[in-house]
Amino acid sequence: MAFLAGACGGGGDDGDGSASGGDDSKCPVDALENADGKVEITVWSNFNALPRRTFEAMVKEYNTSQDRVVVDFQPQGVSFEEVLRKYKLAAEDDALPSLALLEDTTTQVMADSGTIIPGEACFDADPDGEAIKDDFLPIATASYSVDDQVLPVGFDVYTALIYYNRETFRAAGLDPDVPPTTLDEVRAAAQKIKDSGVGDKPVAVVAASWQTGVVADRGWSADRERGQRARRSGHCIGVRQQANPRAVRLLAGYGR
Repeated sequence: MAFLAGACGGGGDDGDGSASGGDDSKCPVDALENADGKVEITVWSNFNALPRRTFEAMVKEYNTSQDRVVVDFQPQGVSFEEVLRKYKLAAEDDALPSLALLEDTTTQVMADSGTIIPGEACFDADPDGEAIKDDFLPIATASYSVDDQVLPVGFDVYTALIYYNRETFRAAGLDPDVPPTTLDEVRAAAQKIKDSGVGDKPVAVVAASWQTGVVADRGWSADRERGQRARRSGHCIGVRQQANPRAVRLLAGYGR
């Protein structure tokens, strides 16, 4: 999940629309000091239900805490796909929001769109922001970078988890105190569980397109460079098979 800063439309920025470079002038972090009147910041996202109510409360609290900036939260559906579709349509009319919340798989798309200010420029222009960025692990910033430039101005990361049934492991002759730690080991354990007759479907995989795409594209560091090239090409799983065939074969093997 990433917050991207619009370089044109909505926020009244003077950016040139380029998503490359790290020139401080592309992110005027001190522009508020010279602004006449209140500055309106429009925010698009797919928040709904509790997340939406929570964010609306945060926006209200911020707006009432000062009189220089007004945040206008504009929900755009309930999925990242809806937000991206509306963003693309708004780009044609130069009516983009100041900030848009999109998922990480659109990082390259947004870089190619030429409609955002790279977060790298904002971090470089703000010493406090630079200190925050330097506190992140390299893998976190790399996941949201294109050509060594961090694209979002804000983002989050998470660790994918694998749950396993200890009783099933015991019944299949596996050591429940030594769980698998790689995709190869997960595949081997699943095969043993199936062969032992304990379970016909020993693995349940969340097959959301973005999750399988990330594994296929960036599952092993050795293939990272080729994966970056695949994303730059604008293609999806067909190119990623070339970028990381080993990961794709393992994922496909879970269905057998």
